Amino acid sequence: MTISEYLLSILPNCDGVSIFEQPVKFDWPLIEQRIQELEGGDWGYYGCPQPQGVVSTFYREEMPKTPFLMTEINWVERPQGTLGVYYQSVAQIWLYLWVVPQPVDPQTSYVIVAASDTQEFIGGDCL
Repeated sequence: MTISEYLLSILPNCDGVSIFEQPVKFDWPLIEQRIQELEGGDWGYYGCPQPQGVVSTFYREEMPKTPFLMTEINWVERPQGTLGVYYQSVAQIWLYLWVVPQPVDPQTSYVIVAASDTQEFIGGDCL
């Protein structure tokens, strides 16, 4: 199982989700810093054929439910999209989930996931 497949297996899946084998570029404040801070984490890049707002709402509603049991730690809404930060106490992982519109078709979304097993939250108030 690839890292992308593994991450997809521990997350709710939007209808029609697809895996991107290569990282996707997306606009987010301080994203280069976040990428560097989460360098040792696992990253997954996905596409959902729904608008960003629909996909964000889906993840925010589904992440806390069984079997995922992710606790929302932070939720950031920006013009570029959303970022949810979650902690899963059983697996002891931090999960950062960005949902942003795809530039070619804003009616579709990228879902970018970074999972880290560090003992602390990365990013502070600067997400």
